[in-house]
Amino acid sequence: MPQFNVVLGDITRMPYSVDAIVTLVDPRDDWNSSTDVAIKEHTHDYHLTLGIELERLLTDNERQSEVKVAYIVEGKKKTSDQSFNDVLFLVDESDFELSTLILIGLQTAQDKGYQRITMPPIGISPTSGSTDILKAVKEIQTAVFAFKKNHPESEMIVDIVVNNDLDSELRQLDDPDDLRQLIEGFLNI
Repeated sequence: MPQFNVVLGDITRMPYSVDAIVTLVDPRDDWNSSTDVAIKEHTHDYHLTLGIELERLLTDNERQSEVKVAYIVEGKKKTSDQSFNDVLFLVDESDFELSTLILIGLQTAQDKGYQRITMPPIGISPTSGSTDILKAVKEIQTAVFAFKKNHPESEMIVDIVVNNDLDSELRQLDDPDDLRQLIEGFLNI
């Protein structure tokens, strides 16, 4: 059975090694979410590689038939405090529900043979209101339960990492642990 944890921390500097960070990106955005900024602190290579591929697809006349949802950009640790190797980008340019995008990310990580991955609480940003937070947490819950049902044999460990820096996470929370506890409650862990 896959193991899901909700932890506080810096997604790029976990106290253990992870195979990949799974994160959502908008192909037309400047990629300045707190997760993107944290990844770029170590190296811009991941985003540059994704950008080159997306640029090729966005200028191609047959773009619609070629755009994938999940892109794995393989890498190697560039700094001693970097805990991840690869980044699995979920490209949010589809009509998929958030839970479907998250499930695709989990399944792609499973298919790649990753043992341990991290992901931020996808769908939640500093501008999220209470309703948006609850909706995103329910979408995460739906994806997690579907993955567990579809892959009961999986031994993958998934850490949902709530950034412990309130300035880059939800400013409306007094304590980032509130979000961690909310997600844990919905996931029954």
